[in-house]
Amino acid sequence: MPEDKNLEEKKTPAMMDPRAGFWVRAVSLLMDIIVLNFLFHGLTFLFREQLFRIAPYTEYLGAALVFLYFSLLNGPLGKGRTIGKFLFSIRVQDGEGNPLSLIASFKRTIIQLITPSYVLLILDIVFDKSISSQAFPYQILSSLLISFVAANGLLIALHPLKQGFHDQFARSLVVKGGAKVTHDHLKSAFQTTLLSSKARTPASALQFAGLAFIVIFAFLTWIAYQQIGSEQWRKNNDLIKEIRTEFAINGFKLSEIRAMTKSAAKEKKGKEQLAQPETPQIMDAVTSGTYVEGKPPFLIRMKYMALRDITKDEVESNEKIKLMLPKLKKWFQERIPGIMKREIEEGLIPDSIEVIFGENFSLFLYTHEKEEHRFDIQLDVEEFLKLYREKK
Repeated sequence: MPEDKNLEEKKTPAMMDPRAGFWVRAVSLLMDIIVLNFLFHGLTFLFREQLFRIAPYTEYLGAALVFLYFSLLNGPLGKGRTIGKFLFSIRVQDGEGNPLSLIASFKRTIIQLITPSYVLLILDIVFDKSISSQAFPYQILSSLLISFVAANGLLIALHPLKQGFHDQFARSLVVKGGAKVTHDHLKSAFQTTLLSSKARTPASALQFAGLAFIVIFAFLTWIAYQQIGSEQWRKNNDLIKEIRTEFAINGFKLSEIRAMTKSAAKEKKGKEQLAQPETPQIMDAVTSGTYVEGKPPFLIRMKYMALRDITKDEVESNEKIKLMLPKLKKWFQERIPGIMKREIEEGLIPDSIEVIFGENFSLFLYTHEKEEHRFDIQLDVEEFLKLYREKK
């Protein structure tokens, strides 16, 4: 009896409930993502030129490194602990309390992380999202992946042994501390909890996660159908395709086109840049920052990115860019009253176009992006103000 009492007193919280729950696993995964971002940032600093040479493939290189990181550290190399798991004192093991084999760890990683991410990479290659007949299938498949990830997280939260789909596929357990915990021990220790009316059985947890998957997928699919089937989506899509065609620059990809309201800081920064313009032939005089009381002006931002190392001088000396910018201003000046008619009538006046040229490549979880030069082109707002006054 005294020995049993001493043994009971020595039990730690991890021994009392060795299961690693949803939140500690989520935070440890977030920490791993932060660590990988620092790793990729370091690789970019050390091997920037080499990565630019293989820029079209760096996304897949990054995905492979992420796969190896989780597979090896969750497996025999890390003995079930990634850096995030080590920091939060949790680990992955098999049903006997031993580290996962390399094959089991590969299987677990494929279901947990790489399958959804890799499928999204493949979808981006296979489907042209600017075509409605391809955009909708793309959204359906993307919705499937998002629904799977959400249902998997819910299953971890509800399952009595905290096993997600990936844990069940690899026959793994995620536990606290360093002591061995067998699957049989967990089932035995929590038998009372499993039979409690307040707890879910493994079967009911799977059913609830499956139901959540169906509901989330149906909701996301309905939203995609409403969006892609709308007249506004078609008009916006046609407009973007026209801009990409009319203002294409060899060696650069138009990666972003959007309108946004100017913040006070952004507006001030823009005026300071315009005070001493380096390319006055494409810039007009600075106009007032506010046109309608209480309504900030609009800025149209366009980003051109190159998958290579470029410089500011290269952008400024590019003859095609010099010829394109005045045409860009004229095109928007003529088309904005139709494109942004509703915004203008509400007093949101577009007054400039910000054209950014830079370089980038992606390492899956980390994107290197550097702006080399930006052009701020002022628009003539009088025509837009006239439209606003007429509506008012």
